[in-house]
Amino acid sequence: MKYFHELDSTAIHDKLILLDVDGTLLADGEVELSTESLTAINALKRKNEVTLCSNKKDHVRNRAVAEQADVGYVETNIRKPNVKILDFVVNEKDLDLLVIGDKYLTDDRFARRIGAEFIKVRRKEKKGFGIYPFFYFIDDLLARIFT
Repeated sequence: MKYFHELDSTAIHDKLILLDVDGTLLADGEVELSTESLTAINALKRKNEVTLCSNKKDHVRNRAVAEQADVGYVETNIRKPNVKILDFVVNEKDLDLLVIGDKYLTDDRFARRIGAEFIKVRRKEKKGFGIYPFFYFIDDLLARIFT
């Protein structure tokens, strides 16, 4: 499985991409996008609309990440996989939806519930960061069982 910045974006076009932040673009707690992630986002933006969609409710941080990438941000306290997030998504061109993320329980389930394609990427982790490794283990186990 590849990290987000390793994805081949050449076949991805005419999509509204709902892009996860934590674990996908950044390890939990980080705030600065890497050059590789910015390059990958810019490649996707050439043929698609890209919007960040995070379950973290730190809107100041998420807006700052969106500004770094020069993309939209779905600002809501509703969390994936709730389909009501789509009420906050601007899709003026009525593009097909694509979710890119690192978690089965949130990102993949969200994609399925909204009828979107899903690309699962390798998770970026910050070692020793709270209880997240336990939840990652559970998420990875369930993904192996159900996919």
